[in-house]
Order: sequence, then C-alpha cells, then structure tokens
Amino acid sequence: MLVRVRVFLTLISLVLAFSITPVPDIAESKRRISVTPGTFEFSVPAGTEVSNSFLVSNEGDENISHIFVYATNVRLNRKGVERYDLPRPEEPLLSSPASWIYIKVPDPTKIIGNFPFIDLVAGDSKRVDFIIRIPPQAPPGDYSTIVFFEARELDSRTKLGTVVGARVGCRIKIRIQGEIFENLSVQKIQVNRMVIGNSVPYEFILANNGNIDVQGNLFVRISNLKGRVLAEQKIQKNVYIYAKSRLNFSGVIKSEKMGFGPRKIEVLFKYENARGQPEVLKKSVSFISLPLYIFYAGLVFFSVIILFVSFSIDTRLKKKGETFKQEVRQ
Repeated sequence: MLVRVRVFLTLISLVLAFSITPVPDIAESKRRISVTPGTFEFSVPAGTEVSNSFLVSNEGDENISHIFVYATNVRLNRKGVERYDLPRPEEPLLSSPASWIYIKVPDPTKIIGNFPFIDLVAGDSKRVDFIIRIPPQAPPGDYSTIVFFEARELDSRTKLGTVVGARVGCRIKIRIQGEIFENLSVQKIQVNRMVIGNSVPYEFILANNGNIDVQGNLFVRISNLKGRVLAEQKIQKNVYIYAKSRLNFSGVIKSEKMGFGPRKIEVLFKYENARGQPEVLKKSVSFISLPLYIFYAGLVFFSVIILFVSFSIDTRLKKKGETFKQEVRQ
C-alpha cells in the first residue's frame, strides 16, 4: 500500500514539475528591413543631375540574401488610393519620373532580370546610392516616385521569386524649377434636390490641374441661405493631391438643425499655396430640406385628400345610380 502511495505521489510531482517548468518559445524568424531617410525632396532645374544614398538595415533576426531595389511611378485610382507601377519601356520619359532614377548597389554584379539587389546579414546595414537625371525637356512642377526595397526568395520557376513580405519604400519628391501655377477646383458636387430628414448624401471631385502637389484639410458643411452653419464635418485630414490628378469623395453629413426650407451644402479645402499663405477653396450647391414630420404630415394630408375625393366620387356615382333607377321605373 505504501509503495502505491509513493508511486502515485511521485507521478503527481513529475506532472507538476513539467507543468510549471517554463518551456522555451519556438520563435519564428522574422524579416524586417528599414531604410533611412524615409523621404527625399529635391528642387532642381531641368537637365540637371542629383545624387544621394539610402541606408538600408536588416532589423530582423535572419540573414536576407536578396533585397531587390526598384523605382516606381505613383498613380491614383478613382478613390484616391495610390498604386505603384514599374516604368514601362513604351512609356514617355517625361511622364515616368521612376525612369529618371538609376540605382547603384555596392556590388554591381548582383542583378537579376534588370533588378539590382543587396544581401544583408541580421543587424547589418548597407548604403545604396542613386542618381536622378532630370530630362532637359521636363516641364516645371512636382514629380513623385517611390523606391522600394523588397526581400524575396528565389524560385527556380521564376526569375525574381515570390515576395516574402518584407518591403519598405522611400518617397522621392522632385520639384523642377520654373513657372509654378496652381489650379485647384471642386467639381461635380452631387446632392438630391430635395432631402428628407437630417441626412444628406453627397459626392464631389477635388481636382488639381496645376503643376505642383497640394496638401490640406477637407471639410463639408451645411448652412442656410443667410450663412448660418448648421453642421460641419471634416472629411479627411492632410489630404495630399498630386499635380494633375483628381480625387473622388462621397459620404453623408447629418444635422439635427436642418429645419425646413432652402439649404446649401458647401465643400471647403483649406491649404497653403505655393507662397506659404493660407487659402480656402469653396464651392456649394443648394437643396430643399424637408423634415420627416412635415413629410409624414404631407403623406397623411395627401391620403386624407385621396380618401375624401374617393368618397365624394363614390357618393356622386351612387346618387346618379339612384336617379337612373328612378327614371327607368317611370
């Protein structure tokens, strides 16, 4: 009996010992790269050449053998979301600032499919030089490109392999000196001519037909014809709109003070112009506000009118029917 008790106690002790003894975590290796600085800004005349360098660091816990470096053009879709396109051979040089950038990795022999790459052991850093050659015919204004550093694993089936998930970019903004012109506008504000209730759906376009980028804050407000503000809403903070691009916006603004009568919805874009002075771009359209209680009261009134008219017509038809019956009997 005592032997069984001892064996039982020993088993319990072992179970407790394994349950409280810390088990080392099996950490998954992570690939994480960084680039310094995160942005570059240059202001140069057309036909010139500028150069600088990135500092690329491997902040992960494993060595990376292939970090490809490539420049992309920045485009915007209809919703204002950026997409990054590699320059195409058939694309005009003046509309493809990514084609102006030439990457120089430390080892020039490390290139696959026209894409240069570097290798970094964990915790190591390397400098990657670049040169920007501005075409002599490039018009004045702002141009943007992003240089990406992307870790990939080589695959025997493809030249570059599959993306592993470690990618970081550096934005390069180039202002070509010369005549600068700003041309911002709010276009195609769409709102119902009659709005029932306190919610106003809207759509509009913010267009930049100038040759420089603009950044600012975007607001929508509702006011009466005397200018009294009934509601105001900040749509987006730090809206960045590239030169010669358009952004589409849509949403709903609510006001508990809407009331009844003519109202206007106004779009405001607050920004700094090229001289650093504050500017406010405004545009508005009018609509008729109809509170719900008036709308429902109108429905009830209209229903009563229809019932009254129907009852009157029915009564007249009955009278005519009785008259007709009496004439037939005579």
